[in-house]
Amino acid sequence: MRLPGLMLLTGLLLLPAGASAEADAVAETEQLLAEVWDRLVAASPVVLPGSDMARHDTRWPDLSLRALEAEHRADRQALRAIARLDREALPGALALDLALTERLLLHRVSGYRAGEHLLPIHALEGVQLLDGLTGRLAFTRVEDYEAWLGRLETLDSHVQQTIALMRQGMRRGVVMPQAAMRRVPAQVRALLVDDIDDSGFFAPFLELPATVHPVRAEALRSDARVLIETRILPAYRRLHDFLVEEYLPVAPADPGLGAQRDGEARYLRHLEWHTRPGLTPDILHRQGLAELARLQAPAERAAEPVSDRYDSRTDWPDPETLLTVFRATAKRMDATLPRVFALLPGLPYGIEPLPVALADHTGMVSYQAPSADGRHPGVIRLNVARPPTADHAAVLALIARHGVPGHHLATALPLENATLPVFRRHYPVTAFTEGWALYATSLLDALGLSDAATGQRVFQLEALGCAVDLVADTGLHALGWSRAETLALLRDHLPLPEGALTARVDAYIARPAQALACAVGAREFSELRDRAEARLGDRFDIREFHTALLSGGALPPDTLATRIETWIDQQLQIHGEPST
Repeated sequence: MRLPGLMLLTGLLLLPAGASAEADAVAETEQLLAEVWDRLVAASPVVLPGSDMARHDTRWPDLSLRALEAEHRADRQALRAIARLDREALPGALALDLALTERLLLHRVSGYRAGEHLLPIHALEGVQLLDGLTGRLAFTRVEDYEAWLGRLETLDSHVQQTIALMRQGMRRGVVMPQAAMRRVPAQVRALLVDDIDDSGFFAPFLELPATVHPVRAEALRSDARVLIETRILPAYRRLHDFLVEEYLPVAPADPGLGAQRDGEARYLRHLEWHTRPGLTPDILHRQGLAELARLQAPAERAAEPVSDRYDSRTDWPDPETLLTVFRATAKRMDATLPRVFALLPGLPYGIEPLPVALADHTGMVSYQAPSADGRHPGVIRLNVARPPTADHAAVLALIARHGVPGHHLATALPLENATLPVFRRHYPVTAFTEGWALYATSLLDALGLSDAATGQRVFQLEALGCAVDLVADTGLHALGWSRAETLALLRDHLPLPEGALTARVDAYIARPAQALACAVGAREFSELRDRAEARLGDRFDIREFHTALLSGGALPPDTLATRIETWIDQQLQIHGEPST
């Protein structure tokens, strides 16, 4: 009975010392990564919905100061453990997993030290928007309703933790600017309904599926009503009073990070995370100005400014027509994707109106990722209260960017890729996702959805918006621009309704440097394609190129460049040197 174990031990003793050391390094790294990501997923049960996260779907993140300090200590401990690993002994895929994990941990540690965790609310994020979470979850089984009840039971504590964090931020001088907070009290007031049936938190219980026994269904409804009335609504009333009476009076009037404590360092931290190392606000500001000049030069604009290329006077007759046209155009676009993509996701997406509560502080279109388990599709949310103009090119651009082949392909393909570790399927790289979305709008001609001139027109308008983002975001946070100056720049260059322009500026304020990712990432994608076409010549296959870009999940620009260079070398080995 003991012979197999003896044989295994003998085999291990016969392994070369180097092989044994490599095996130890691999095992140690895999164990460390598993521990880190199990901890991160457990700490963020709302951020990462889906079947692989289901064991945490009855909880909110623990935002207590004690829990966040413990997370910070664990992050630093993990970084020390990573520093002790023998990276040279790791295979390439595992070394990449380790590098990506280290990148995220370093960002988390620097963010904690800067006090970013003390800014849990602004108009685009926070506990005042949690009623909208029901739209991201599937409610088909009794377990789904029980899980939601589990969250409702502790929501009052979660709100109180949020208030405590903001009070700590006030003590440290880390407070969100007024412009990012001015709509939040109204968002909270919208939750304070007179009729529980009107509460977004109660929405799943309005109509339960027939598979739930009527007696159990009524018990679930009753429990939800009691929780909302006796615990959740009072918690949000306390939050509202805190915001109005304590927080907003001390919120900075200046919208830029540069005017705040350690603001320059904090902005550089955001900039590096959302773009890539080595860039500075000055470099990006000048790049944005140069791109604006190029896009509005006579050679580029033919006979009209890019900003006039959509007829802003044309409106949709009604929201249903808007939705119908977008859905029909999306179906046409779906059918053309195989022309330039060999790899397509099975996870579906749909087009739905944006909830009314979000209309005033959201742009024209947004994208919501599908759940990893496939129970909830991806969704393009159209702001029917702030619609795009009724222009065919505008419709194409918005679907290409926010749906396919833009955000949905870049998001859904990694979720379905069983060869990637679970964390890689959700890994956040803003320059990849936003850069890919802009690059996707350049493919309309190749997809057969437009002529070359219209395709160029669409891409230029989308690129114009991203160039404006470069100038505006850096101007606001690094050059001391006011909100009014930033808004004036947008009015001069973007053919958007006033509400969409103000929402865009407020997003710069709430999410520093995030808007920079679009232009930076798209430039990286375009340069990679130019490089591949130049080296491969007639061996270049756009479908295989796109597979190489997307199949590894979201990657930082430098890592993606290495991946594509390797792919190019492999293509040359397989197919030989180009004939032309």
